[in-house]
Amino acid sequence: MVGLLFFSSPASFPLRFSLFTSDQAVIAEGVRYLRIICWTYLVFSVSNSLMYSLQSVETAMIDTVMSLSTICINAALNDCLICGNFGAPELGVTGAALATLVSRIVEVYAVSADTKALAVRFLTVLSVTTVGSCYEYPVESGIITDGGVTKYAAWADNLFMWLFTIPAALLSAFVFSFPPVVTFCFLKADQILKCIPNAFTCNRYRWVRVLTRGASQSPDSPALDTLE
Repeated sequence: MVGLLFFSSPASFPLRFSLFTSDQAVIAEGVRYLRIICWTYLVFSVSNSLMYSLQSVETAMIDTVMSLSTICINAALNDCLICGNFGAPELGVTGAALATLVSRIVEVYAVSADTKALAVRFLTVLSVTTVGSCYEYPVESGIITDGGVTKYAAWADNLFMWLFTIPAALLSAFVFSFPPVVTFCFLKADQILKCIPNAFTCNRYRWVRVLTRGASQSPDSPALDTLE
């Protein structure tokens, strides 16, 4: 979402640079750079999601290799496109942006078919668990916490993490040797499961507290009368 936000707002590029400098020549060069580099935000959001998904199931070497490859490709293209070496056009700031864009594209496509298939499975799991996250997180860390019960989020997160997520993932990976996608499901399942206690707690309204100064009730006592 952040990558899409930055990609879809080219009209704001001059305004962004004007916050740092009033030199119109610098702003013009910066806008030229951002109009190309904004495409990398989309590519980076995809590649970053794929790499973090692989890291979560102990497949970290791919990320290391791809990061080193990207750095080398970017450095080589910078030398060619910025300075015009080895017969390439001298593009300056535009060349720097193009070099970064090409290196990011290579990062996405230079993975094996098995890696792509595994990443698609991980993203499918995330597409489901994100639905739970969109409910449980605002309720737990937003509504209930802002209502005055600040300890609830800590209790809920720690109980699910230490009593379910970590034990289940460890058993899945090291005892039963389940496929990586199954282990990943256990790692993300709490995002769905926490919806149950969060919904129950939220709808009981016991989280409502009197937070204003000079109130007759104790700050720790429920303020159910305010809901009537």
